[in-house]
Amino acid sequence: MVFGKYFKWYVINTYTGFEISVKKDLVEKIKKHAFEKYFKCILIPMETKAYNFDKTHIKKNKVFPGYIVIKLILTCRTWLLIKEIPKVIGFLGIKEVPHILNNKDIKNVYNVLKKNYYIKKHEKYKIGSCVKIIDGPFANFCGVIKNINMGRKKASVQLSILGRETSIELQFTSFDEIK
Repeated sequence: MVFGKYFKWYVINTYTGFEISVKKDLVEKIKKHAFEKYFKCILIPMETKAYNFDKTHIKKNKVFPGYIVIKLILTCRTWLLIKEIPKVIGFLGIKEVPHILNNKDIKNVYNVLKKNYYIKKHEKYKIGSCVKIIDGPFANFCGVIKNINMGRKKASVQLSILGRETSIELQFTSFDEIK
């Protein structure tokens, strides 16, 4: 194990889906053991997607599921503190040697954090377009757009359910166009 006396960037591997709870537990343990001087920054890289430019539909996705980026002074005590947190698998690296991230890697992570995606999905839809529903009880069904309501940001889509034509109203974020 290589320990240092300077702040360096490392990656912690966690169970996928538990990144936020691991970060919360880590912050609590740091405060409990008065290790604030050893930890500088804890990041869960997320990208933000806002649909329709008015930011009414904002969705955050983890860029690296199962990983937390952390800047700390690695000592025996800080290493053990992190390893003892539930749902932490360990540091990214070979066996017991954590990999130190270089400045290029950290710039890439910060670029992802700064980048926001604004998608104006409804402009590409037209009456008669074939679409696939991506969420809700009718996920994976295909249908045809019969009506578009720009004010409510919804479309009326006609589906074939059990051999019968059925019309349902969906938000623009609930379906994608089939190409």
